[in-house]
Amino acid sequence: MHEDIIDTNNETLSDANGLIFSFEKDFLSVRHGRLSASTQVFLKNSFYLGLLKFSIEDDQCRLPRFFILDNIEDKGMVPERFRKFHNLLIQYSEQVSIPHQVILTTSYIDPALNDSEFCVGPSYDQPPYTLDLKGEWGMDSKLQV
Repeated sequence: MHEDIIDTNNETLSDANGLIFSFEKDFLSVRHGRLSASTQVFLKNSFYLGLLKFSIEDDQCRLPRFFILDNIEDKGMVPERFRKFHNLLIQYSEQVSIPHQVILTTSYIDPALNDSEFCVGPSYDQPPYTLDLKGEWGMDSKLQV
């Protein structure tokens, strides 16, 4: 994504020199010289967003129009970058009329997005920090493992 912010080391995504990916092996890696963990995570998630865009914009594409990111801040993305990514996703999503779904989980939501139409379900900012599977957003029956 060209809209990435510059991180504290004055690096940008232009420092990356390639992605290696395999759908068969469920593998994605960033080739780089000196990219921070935050930049690597931003680049990897931009790749996934690119796949979503491809599935939306090419009617011959057989990838689902569905994008889910669960807890990527644990993988090195800093809050200001993650918030920027939130807003880039929303900007793109609002530009297209093709039905699609994006689900993100985060501990660092942009305050401007909190309690907006883009946030659904309860917030787990107080203990217990687990999903309430019997509550309003869960299932009433036992889970099968």
